[in-house]
Amino acid sequence: CRIKHQKLTNLPEQVKLNVSGTIIETKLDTLRKIDRSILADIFTGKTVVSIDEKGQPVMDADPDTFEGMLRYIEEDRTWLPDQ
Repeated sequence: CRIKHQKLTNLPEQVKLNVSGTIIETKLDTLRKIDRSILADIFTGKTVVSIDEKGQPVMDADPDTFEGMLRYIEEDRTWLPDQ
C-alpha cells in the first residue's frame, strides 16, 4: 500500500474517500459546505491530504462516525451510529 501526499484539484462532483479502509462516497459540495473547516480546506486544494494507490483521499477516522458527520452536514440534522 503506497500512500502519497498532495493537494486535491479537479475533483468530480461525487468523491470516494478511503476512511480507515472503508470506501465512502459523498458529494464534493458536502465536503466543502462548512467554510474554513479542515474538510473544506482539503477539498478546495488549500491543504495537503494523503492519497491511496487508487487516488482516493485517506481519512484516519472511524467510518461510522465519519458517515454520521457527513449526514449531519448534508441534512443539517443530528445522527448517531447504532451502539
